[in-house]
Amino acid sequence: MTNMAQFQIKGSKFEFKWLMPKMLKTDSLYQHEINQNRVAKIISSWDYNIVNPPKISQRANGEYYIIDGQHTVTAWKLHEGENAPILCKVYTGLTWADEKDMFVKQNGISADPTTAEKLRAEYNANNTDVRGMYNTCAEYGVKVLFIGHGRKTRYSCVAVSALFGCYMSMPKKDFARMLTIITKAWDGEPLSLSAGFLKGFKSLFKLYSDRIKDSEMTKSLSKYTPEYYVREAREIGGSLETKFSAVFLRVYNKNRTTGRLTA
Repeated sequence: MTNMAQFQIKGSKFEFKWLMPKMLKTDSLYQHEINQNRVAKIISSWDYNIVNPPKISQRANGEYYIIDGQHTVTAWKLHEGENAPILCKVYTGLTWADEKDMFVKQNGISADPTTAEKLRAEYNANNTDVRGMYNTCAEYGVKVLFIGHGRKTRYSCVAVSALFGCYMSMPKKDFARMLTIITKAWDGEPLSLSAGFLKGFKSLFKLYSDRIKDSEMTKSLSKYTPEYYVREAREIGGSLETKFSAVFLRVYNKNRTTGRLTA
């Protein structure tokens, strides 16, 4: 392992080192899940000239943790082998929170962390807002899945970005009302906790919060399956929230002679 250069940056140091891939660890509290398709793509277009040095944190105990470049390291192991050293940008003096922040802020030509992954990192860092969203959902039986590929089960929500957007922009009482209506109307069907439904309710409550009768809204919407709303929304122009809020409004107003929701 050869040190090529050493620098000082914002109170921490980094240097370029050749490290054995098997020395590099990942922290599941903030890191990506490995996307095998992305790894395969890196390997299929392999070019030593454009392989970026992974960003690594050397912790106080001497262990090396990948901050950015996990897919590059995985592809390197497969293409070059476990015993071929890889050039890394190694930081020392970082706290766990520093690592997490660097991961969250990572940008450039490598794959940006998704919002769900950023929120997972913030949850594990005890971010008050993210924890608040998570705990409120739990009170209403909704499980927030920050990494939800292939795990869509009843009462689970993988649309974490949309869910957090609702939590931050809606009065907390309306956020709770929304969860109650969704879970009672469709018994926790995963599709009913998808982005379109959440954004549609956010728009609906923004416009009609004081005029919505929750029990009547629940009864009206439950007459149709979540798939119905998806089909109907496709026929309407505009954003997701515009599409779904329009369908919800139409169903709620159907056959009502009083209490119709109108602008």
